[in-house]
Amino acid sequence: MAETAIIIPVYATAENSRCSFLQQTLRSVARQNYVDFTCLVVDDGSPDKGVEDIVNGYAQADQRFRYLYRERKPTDKVTASNARNRGLEEMLNPEGILAGTEFVTFLDSDDLLPRKSLEARVDYLKQHQDAGAVYSDFLLFKGNSPVRYSKASSAKGEKLLREEIEYVAFSPLTLMWRRTLIEMINELRALNGNCRVFNPEITFGEDRDVAISTLKTALQVPYSIGYVRQPLRYYRNHPHSVVNTTPIEIKKADIMLLSEIYEGYNKRYDVELKRRLLRPYVLLPEPVKRVLRPLRNELLAYLGNIFRSDDNVCHELDSLSKGSSYTNSTSTSSAS
Repeated sequence: MAETAIIIPVYATAENSRCSFLQQTLRSVARQNYVDFTCLVVDDGSPDKGVEDIVNGYAQADQRFRYLYRERKPTDKVTASNARNRGLEEMLNPEGILAGTEFVTFLDSDDLLPRKSLEARVDYLKQHQDAGAVYSDFLLFKGNSPVRYSKASSAKGEKLLREEIEYVAFSPLTLMWRRTLIEMINELRALNGNCRVFNPEITFGEDRDVAISTLKTALQVPYSIGYVRQPLRYYRNHPHSVVNTTPIEIKKADIMLLSEIYEGYNKRYDVELKRRLLRPYVLLPEPVKRVLRPLRNELLAYLGNIFRSDDNVCHELDSLSKGSSYTNSTSTSSAS
């Protein structure tokens, strides 16, 4: 059995380019420095049948990759929660594909992991037995180019929980959990009438909901929550992403729902996000800002010290975008 589980939910259609992105996502997993993992791709009833072919192509060359199909119900909302929960069932079930794994993390089918992503987080949890989970910074990219480096909060305990409720203190899906903490979250949700870790009724913000539940549960145990000050996840910005395709009415409804669950939810979101991301920009004289405003994203990328990681990010993004098979990914890895 593997030590670590990676669960990738995917819903692919002819329009959303997920099969193309999935190739790159799996390639980034195959290239990890850390090797003791099982990667389970949960196909959430995709109309595009290419998902199974892609994953099975990897599975034939590497038994660490597994494919699982979930029948999508007509009443299901458009959310990754159901597929993530289905993957967790395989971890929590003693007979499941992921039975016996000690750590778990989630990866979207259009995002990427830098080479040391698993290694850095697993090492942290092994070195800090009091930690129930660990999160990191992340990098936003578009095409093969970095757009923005996002630094997470380094707060602890109650302060970190309050920051995550009132605005985004860290990216929830950079989290890696210890099995025992996931089991506790699952049990507490069951006591509250929701026996799933991810709430399938939330389309937009379900990951924030789990992050807050993680922090609240950790305080009760108690477990600490660790932070690795490196970008250990690369988020892809593209027109077909959930953020860009979810209707504004659904976003508002989900925010209202989360506001009913968590007092003060998103209270400081707009103000705090602008303060943290635009701090270098707002210090510039107004005439300079007017000239640079059309290039603000590019400016923030450099002012945010986007190349803090040891990896050559541009080279890594470029190499992951080339090739289409497990063979290509591994040969690229060994050559670099």
